[in-house]
Amino acid sequence: MPARAVVEVAADAYLTTLWGVVQGRATAYRTRKGYDLQLPQTHNTIPAHLTADAVARAVAPDNLGRAVSARHTDWATEIGAANVPAAPCAVEVHNYTGPQGNGIALLAYFTFDGALYYAARQRGPETYRNVVWKLLG
Repeated sequence: MPARAVVEVAADAYLTTLWGVVQGRATAYRTRKGYDLQLPQTHNTIPAHLTADAVARAVAPDNLGRAVSARHTDWATEIGAANVPAAPCAVEVHNYTGPQGNGIALLAYFTFDGALYYAARQRGPETYRNVVWKLLG
């Protein structure tokens, strides 16, 4: 039976790998398009975990072909579907323009026993946007 920490460790390992890919592709995207990458959530339903589960489950993403707007493209085009395998969490990429400058953030979500948890990795001047796993609701 996994504790929430087991799911967090699995999700962090996934995020570390994916964030490396996203940062490289985001830099190329900005050079090519002139604005920052933005991608919708990878899963239509956020992966759910229960104390009763034997392990942290990896759920295949089912939303890689959708773009957030006509201006932006999708996960499959920009990151490559092979780089976004089954995961213990849903992720999305946001860009921001803040008082200190521009940046991008990778946001991640999973539920554990019905409660929603969130974490974020970011690149940019607003370091408070980096968030370790915390309860949202």
